[in-house]
Amino acid sequence: KYPILLILEKGLLIKMENSLVQKKTIEINNFTSKNSIFLHDLIRFELQTNDEATVFEKYSKYKNFQYSLELLLYQTIVNDQNLTKLSKLIKINPIFELNVVSKCLRKIEVKYWSRLFNQLKLTPQDLLDSSIEKEQFNILGNLIIIFLNYEKEDEDDIQDGNGENTNYYKITDETQIISIFKLIFENAKNDDELWETGFELIRFLKLLDPSLRLLQKGLDEVKKST
Repeated sequence: KYPILLILEKGLLIKMENSLVQKKTIEINNFTSKNSIFLHDLIRFELQTNDEATVFEKYSKYKNFQYSLELLLYQTIVNDQNLTKLSKLIKINPIFELNVVSKCLRKIEVKYWSRLFNQLKLTPQDLLDSSIEKEQFNILGNLIIIFLNYEKEDEDDIQDGNGENTNYYKITDETQIISIFKLIFENAKNDDELWETGFELIRFLKLLDPSLRLLQKGLDEVKKST
């Protein structure tokens, strides 16, 4: 692998890879390019010696900053490393925090959830409430799907890898589910991405409740508000 281009504003390193392919009578050199994000490594290094506000000011301008935080959070949780400084960095911007944590939840296994929530001093309900308060409805839709999907896969009340009861993560309040459903569609009129999130929620509610009772209640509430 040969580094050929460094794009600082994106925190990307573009490398050229060379592979030799042998055929009957000739040898062919194949050259392919590969992008590697290195910004998360820089942030990890900087956090060792600098305070969180300094690191945020220095790197938040980069396009891959939020993704780098997400990657760092994932690696830190899975490897059971100390999250104190990274947690403070993520919490500097509440919108970043919502976005980074929700995307990380999509990727990590449920057995790591307690570690993530405990170290961030958050609960699933905190994330839902904060999304509503800050009118981050796309994040809200993604979060409710994540938590409902967990319920669908965990109906037998399994325990996570730490032996803790994972019922803690269940969003069982039907009224809240319908309220979130209504909020998403009320705010999706001029937002194609939120429309897609809404329809994804519809598809999921159909799977979650084949009787369609919950979905129908949600649709009825949306009709009342139009």
